[in-house]
Amino acid sequence: MSGQQHYFRFSAHWLQQEGFREWVRDKWPSRFKHDPLDHWHVISSKLRRAIKCWGQNLDSQRRKQKQETIRRIAILDDWSEERELSHMEWEERYALDHIINQLMSEEELQWQRRGGVKWLLAGDSNSSYFHKCANGRRRKMHISMLEVNGQEVVEPGSLRDHITEYYKKLFGSEEVADMHLERDL
Repeated sequence: MSGQQHYFRFSAHWLQQEGFREWVRDKWPSRFKHDPLDHWHVISSKLRRAIKCWGQNLDSQRRKQKQETIRRIAILDDWSEERELSHMEWEERYALDHIINQLMSEEELQWQRRGGVKWLLAGDSNSSYFHKCANGRRRKMHISMLEVNGQEVVEPGSLRDHITEYYKKLFGSEEVADMHLERDL
């Protein structure tokens, strides 16, 4: 795998999308494993992939819708400077304002999630300062280098492997001693 790995993160604004919950129910896998933990692992893996693709498609559609809405608003605004807009054109303009406000509030939800809890509580606006802080938080939380046995590990794949092995040892099951008693004892 080349480049940066993109992890799945659930976005709160997905819950506001019409039909999302029904879509998830339809994608919910049937019972694969008898053991509940194994079954949950299969379910979470399949749902994570499906929802990640759904979210990417939604984000792409939203970006296109936002660009098209802004373009159409600009056209109507230009027309209004040249001539009086008709009643239908004004209705379209107001509807476009409503759409752009809705898209912006959904986008703000995403940025608030990236910004962290203090931004949610403080209620800061979707400003350039906020974006810098949100991106700064991402940089601060990113692990770009670790020292392992006196050596620096900087390659993303090696970092991921080391971190995975560390937590496997930390949270994994304890090795059982392979001891046997002699039969004639």
